[in-house]
Amino acid sequence: MDTEKAMNGLSNFIGSLPEAMSGEHRKEAMNIEIDGVVIDTVCPTDTRKWETGIEDNGKPWVIVEQYKDMKEATIGHNKWCQLVKEGKRDFKDINMWGLEDDDEGED
Repeated sequence: MDTEKAMNGLSNFIGSLPEAMSGEHRKEAMNIEIDGVVIDTVCPTDTRKWETGIEDNGKPWVIVEQYKDMKEATIGHNKWCQLVKEGKRDFKDINMWGLEDDDEGED
């Protein structure tokens, strides 16, 4: 685990709670459900980076991709929607906070 990344993530999350509770950041969110799979693309208050998260039929949310701006996020959201429509169900978290063990190896 990357402890520094994890602590930064926790700090960002706690600091962003008041803004997140307002829901203002969700105004531009893209959200769709396809066959029980929710694809949600938003610029959350904790990272302030556009990202796509996927929830597959009640399994834990997985952040699958981050983007530099809304234009890239829209393209990425549409890509993930198409992949799910084509049957993709194996989603890998990008580990943006460094919470996964480093010794798990790479794909």
